Amino acid sequence: MTETFPVRQSHKFLLPKRAGPPSRLRQRLSIFLKTLSQNDPHGRANLSVSRTEYGFRKSLRLGQSLALQCEHRRPVLRQLTPARRGRVLLCLVSLALAACREEAEEVTAERSAPVAVQVATVRRGNVEEVLSVVGETDARTVLRLSSPVAGRVTYLPFQPGDRVDRGAVAARVLPLESDAALHGFALLDQTGLLDAEARSRGRELTRRLAAQEVSLSLPFAAIVAARDRNAGERVAAADTLLELFDPASLFVVAQVPAPAAARLQVGMPVEVVTVGARVSGRVAATVGTVTPQSLTVPARVTLAGPLEPPLTHAPVECRITLAQHRGVLVIPRSAVLSSSGAPQATVMVALNRRATLRRVDLGLSTPSVVEVTGGLNEGEQVLVDAHYGLPDGTPIEIVSSPSEPGA
Repeated sequence: MTETFPVRQSHKFLLPKRAGPPSRLRQRLSIFLKTLSQNDPHGRANLSVSRTEYGFRKSLRLGQSLALQCEHRRPVLRQLTPARRGRVLLCLVSLALAACREEAEEVTAERSAPVAVQVATVRRGNVEEVLSVVGETDARTVLRLSSPVAGRVTYLPFQPGDRVDRGAVAARVLPLESDAALHGFALLDQTGLLDAEARSRGRELTRRLAAQEVSLSLPFAAIVAARDRNAGERVAAADTLLELFDPASLFVVAQVPAPAAARLQVGMPVEVVTVGARVSGRVAATVGTVTPQSLTVPARVTLAGPLEPPLTHAPVECRITLAQHRGVLVIPRSAVLSSSGAPQATVMVALNRRATLRRVDLGLSTPSVVEVTGGLNEGEQVLVDAHYGLPDGTPIEIVSSPSEPGA
């Protein structure tokens, strides 16, 4: 911003007011200022000057005031003739004028030097508002393989993580009565009191009792999640031998913060990120309860494909797409100078080799780009580097344009 100080109209203003008739010193100073304005045929003294040159007027007025004080207080100056005092004051004024104008020229030259900046072009692109939350895998189809009778486990080969085909035998249990009979025949055979015919009949009964084992097969292909018993152990009826789950029934329970839960809708796309892979999915439903410890709302996410590795109760990251705008104007996030939060912000636009401050309307934002809904046109250039603190209208020089994120 500039201010105008016309010398022809302001030379009297520069003189300090003083009661009584003007002294010779004041008369000479008035003549000097009139002469200065008359020797300015091109009107340079009436040109607009910057705030830096405004200091000259203030310094000049201060110098004149001090000179007038010296006129009344310094006996040395009183001893000088009026002509010499006038010449001394003229020299002081000339030196102050030269110093101030030299400083103003330096500041003007410094300000006129263009600032090297980087710009980005306003373009069209896609913007997605993504909410990242934590979640945990779970399975809808879970099987706890239990012993139907009390007895001894004779077959249990699978370990946690093993895959078991549909219809395969996962365990065998010998009933307690059959196990006791087999144990009795084994003791009799060790005594040596049985003849050959009795031993033959004992071996036949042993084969029949062994055939009475209860086999446990799976109704679907599953993965062993846990093994609670070992082969050879005696178990009671309904004791769990294995815990299995169907890998095709895996889903994710995402913990959504309560303030954002109101924006969730069934069918919103979700990207589930695990240690080994990424799987797409969709929001299936939200649970109508809030977790007391974290104040989050559980949301069930169905998966479009298999999750690798197939694990239950495994931590995952869920990226829920809350909104998606396609073909809108976008700028890099680094171009935004200030934002009051939501709808508006300030950017610097490169226009006619100058940095122009402009207010814009914002929409969706990502970590790399921001949607612009008003204030900019496609093809305009915005400053993305070295633009913080630049005054409006600063001369600039575009050195390079960075690669546009999300292009």
